[in-house]
Amino acid sequence: MIAAVLFDLDDTLLDRTGSLQSFLEDQYRRFADLLGSASLGQWQERFLELDQRGHVSKSVVYPQILKEFGGAPSIAEPLLADYSERCCEHARGFPHMRETLTQLRN
Repeated sequence: MIAAVLFDLDDTLLDRTGSLQSFLEDQYRRFADLLGSASLGQWQERFLELDQRGHVSKSVVYPQILKEFGGAPSIAEPLLADYSERCCEHARGFPHMRETLTQLRN
């Protein structure tokens, strides 16, 4: 009998990329006037490239992306704090995640 099942949340149960894109859209909307010349699509695409699927700290990503797009350098820390506080609100599970977990529990 199996006693436990372990999951890595990112891209196993949770759609990491879709979740992050949703968060970035929200963040872009709220901070757009301070982010420089990037369109939403450019901001999302470059953020995902710099982030390297979570392998690069957001404390490195935000200053770099602001520099590239001519955003206000002073906004890097508030953006990072906003990420820490709000990103989880955008977490999206993959289709059938709940049903799969229910079956495993049973």
